[in-house]
Amino acid sequence: VGWAPPSVRSWKSVCRAEDGISGAEMLLCGACGNEIACMDFCDGYKVQQNAGGPPMYIGRFSEVQGMQAPGTSTEDESFFPGWAWSLGICKSCGAHVGWQYDRKGEAPFWGLLMSRLEKSRSQIGD
Repeated sequence: VGWAPPSVRSWKSVCRAEDGISGAEMLLCGACGNEIACMDFCDGYKVQQNAGGPPMYIGRFSEVQGMQAPGTSTEDESFFPGWAWSLGICKSCGAHVGWQYDRKGEAPFWGLLMSRLEKSRSQIGD
């Protein structure tokens, strides 16, 4: 199997080996431990100034597994100008862990709040 862009690769093939053991670094929800994303889908980071608080470190991910964006999107006060955002929450506990960003004619992406996640190595298959 050759390399393919993240949108073509499946979550399971990247983050889980056929033998059920993988060295892929996973990001887990800091509130409940649910698997949110695989670092192999991280396309970089952004430091966002936070009025009245410490800077936010936002990881840009092409795919996530354990979060959803159930609300409507808006371009108001977007951290990525020209991109609409909607609140991203953990599928398991509902904690706010980031945002989904979309723009007409471009693939959507996820901005994850790194301070709300914990790192882990995937060791168990499905």
